[in-house]
Amino acid sequence: MKFSADKAYEYQSLYGKQMLYFSMGIYNHDKSLALMASTFNDLYQLDEPYGYITVCLGCEHKRGRAFVDINNLPGIDKVLEHYGIAKPTGVKKASGFVVYPEYTFSETFLRTISPDVYKEYLNVNHWTIK
Repeated sequence: MKFSADKAYEYQSLYGKQMLYFSMGIYNHDKSLALMASTFNDLYQLDEPYGYITVCLGCEHKRGRAFVDINNLPGIDKVLEHYGIAKPTGVKKASGFVVYPEYTFSETFLRTISPDVYKEYLNVNHWTIK
């Protein structure tokens, strides 16, 4: 699959179809992978934050792995799998009343959508298991 930083991915939310654009960040707490989604506002011609795809639960991950926020974005896990962005690892972690699944994200996808942040992630993510 070919990825692009400018490509929108279709997500069927509780409020209808959304076209999401992804970007990568790094959580301050544990330097783990943060994946964010935004939408494009045609009226104002700018990106608007939509939500975080990943959650920071303060535990170690192998590089490129993160827990997916199926609580605030139900069905986002299926979007990630459908587009080849990420695959489930089988690991799950409970927080509150939600059990979050862990996913391994495509290195090609992460490098493509946020090349500079991905390089930084590789450098600062020193305690994460490789």
